Amino acid sequence: MRHFFVRILGCLALVSLASPALAMAGGITIAHTRVGLVAEDVSVQPGRSFFVGLRMRMDRGWHVYWENPGDSGMAPAVRWQLPEGFDAGPLLWPYPHRIEQPPLASFGYEGEVLLLTEIRPGPHLSSDRVTLGAHVEWLSCRVECIPGQADLTLDLPVAALPPQPDLRWTSIFALARQSLPVSEGSVWDIKVFEEAPGFLMDIVPSGPAVYPLTGIQFFPERNDLIRHAVRPQAEMNGEAYRLRLEKSPLLSKVPERLTGVLVSDQGWQGEGTSRALQVDAVVRQPFSGQRVVGGLFSGPVAAAMIFAFLGGLILNLMPCVLPVLSLKVFHLIQQSSRRRTSSWRQGGLFTAGVLASFWILAGILMFLRWSGEQVGWGFQFQSPGFLVGLSFLFFLIGMNFFGVFELSSPGLAVPSGRTGEWGAFASGFLTAVVATPCTAPFMGAAIGVALTQPWPITLVIFSFLGLGLAFPYLVCAGSPALLKVFPKPGVWMEHMKTVFGFFMMATVVWLAWILSLQAGKPAVVSLLFGLLLAASGSRLWGLGSVASLVRTQQRLCWGGVFFVLAGIGIAAAGLPDPGTFSQKSRLVQAEGPWQDFSMEKLEELRREGRPVFVDFTASWCLTCQVNERVALQDPRVLAKFQEMGVALLKADWTRRDEEITRALERYGKNSIPLYVLYPSFEGAPPRILPEILTPGIVLEFLEKAEKNH
Repeated sequence: MRHFFVRILGCLALVSLASPALAMAGGITIAHTRVGLVAEDVSVQPGRSFFVGLRMRMDRGWHVYWENPGDSGMAPAVRWQLPEGFDAGPLLWPYPHRIEQPPLASFGYEGEVLLLTEIRPGPHLSSDRVTLGAHVEWLSCRVECIPGQADLTLDLPVAALPPQPDLRWTSIFALARQSLPVSEGSVWDIKVFEEAPGFLMDIVPSGPAVYPLTGIQFFPERNDLIRHAVRPQAEMNGEAYRLRLEKSPLLSKVPERLTGVLVSDQGWQGEGTSRALQVDAVVRQPFSGQRVVGGLFSGPVAAAMIFAFLGGLILNLMPCVLPVLSLKVFHLIQQSSRRRTSSWRQGGLFTAGVLASFWILAGILMFLRWSGEQVGWGFQFQSPGFLVGLSFLFFLIGMNFFGVFELSSPGLAVPSGRTGEWGAFASGFLTAVVATPCTAPFMGAAIGVALTQPWPITLVIFSFLGLGLAFPYLVCAGSPALLKVFPKPGVWMEHMKTVFGFFMMATVVWLAWILSLQAGKPAVVSLLFGLLLAASGSRLWGLGSVASLVRTQQRLCWGGVFFVLAGIGIAAAGLPDPGTFSQKSRLVQAEGPWQDFSMEKLEELRREGRPVFVDFTASWCLTCQVNERVALQDPRVLAKFQEMGVALLKADWTRRDEEITRALERYGKNSIPLYVLYPSFEGAPPRILPEILTPGIVLEFLEKAEKNH
């Protein structure tokens, strides 16, 4: 019994000690949250506005929500009960924090928050005290959520003199105001453009005073605008920044304006200034018809056209073009013995074939993206059916080079004798098709811009890409002086054709290897059996072309066609169900220090403060394979990775993977290779490495990241 009274007295003592604190806070505790009303001033003067704050203090691990709660939650709501003649303004929301509970993300507050409201009293007050009342509803969450509601009151005296600030709350009001977004006097210009998967937000300095920014985040006011769980990454371009925001599937109509709050780890106007910037920007079409007419050859579109031409030009030196290099060489040698007009015609047809191929690829790519598919440049090499068809095509070209049969017109390969004009067109078409696994310098940025434009601009940019690829051939075909450099056609060409035939067969082996990764070994066995039938058909075709009897010739030719088609059918029948090879799968297995890429893994490593290197690669990307062996597997590079504690992520795009496609789009890319380095300090923008790597380039980027740490 004595212990019972001791406990009672202890509780009474605690209550007596806590009562002044509760009175000071002017609040009560409900749902793990202490709520109360506090005034900035000690009194009220008639006709003079003052601020009142809803103070919310959450228990450790609990949080309440911002005006846009994100993927889940409910924003606090206040219904004021004011004396006659009083008016209340809207709640002023300090900038929120991300509260991530994968796969969801919410926006809110932890610890303590003060929501300000401006109270406007009337010019005449009849009493010497006023009572402000508010009915408050909120939701407190940790893992579970508890709703809370309370009726709060605040008594203040009325004074004729200007009121003095209440020193008890001066600091928390100052902190709340510092957390409010600023909307005036900013030295940054915000522009927002719509793109197919979301929005582009350009943050450009509007004056000479530029302040470095890190940890940029965007919190939209609307709940149905963007995917909240996708943390936007800031890309730095000189002194400007770009955010890519992914549209929410709930968004039915693109708004005319985009509103929200930008938050940076540093002040937007320098050290010690507000970290939150109010955004209210018109959503623009990136390059609408009116803008294109007025400035087609200016701005990003003009830059994309130039980059596309340069990228196509450099593409001639990339390993992807090697399989058809022999076709181009033979064409050029043949042009050296022809009249200039014929050479120009052949060069024009080759260029037309390249352009037609790029237009078709661009059209298919735009259609797939319009229909909701997540695809990018080189998408056709993610299809086992395409690999089978291309394998047969190169196999037949190789058999033609070996002299098993001849294609006199229209040929994809160059036989001995005069090539038909369609041969030049087909060679150009095939050159563009097999060039797509590679991305040359400048080319990735151009494609990234092209796929965000209206379709006429997209086709223009792809046309410049094709013109760049065909430009060397077109120049050589139209220049007699350059054609004289090439040796004259002769018997030696027959031996050279055999050499190039082995190159074609090596390409078939490469395609079969990619097919094995995508569709498994049974598909490769079917392909090899189909190629065996195609070889038999090629032999029959060859016999038919030299047969003396017309009837026998026709039978042999049709027999050859039958065997080739049968081989293609058997190879295609051996492919697995399309739903199987289109599913997400990591085909380039992470080995050694490498880990499989995922956005969750990337965000986890970034939160740990580790530097991260991401390799976007694919088995069919020859440039990726060369970079990996030349640069990324270099002992000096691997040692530097280990020394800096860099986490290595490998994003395999061999098979279609929507997550990787979306990740590429976040960096403004739709093609590979892509190499991204995140420095160790949190919020640092990613560094994009060149498409062509050397050990020196990788080490230089790593050293810069280490110095900036």
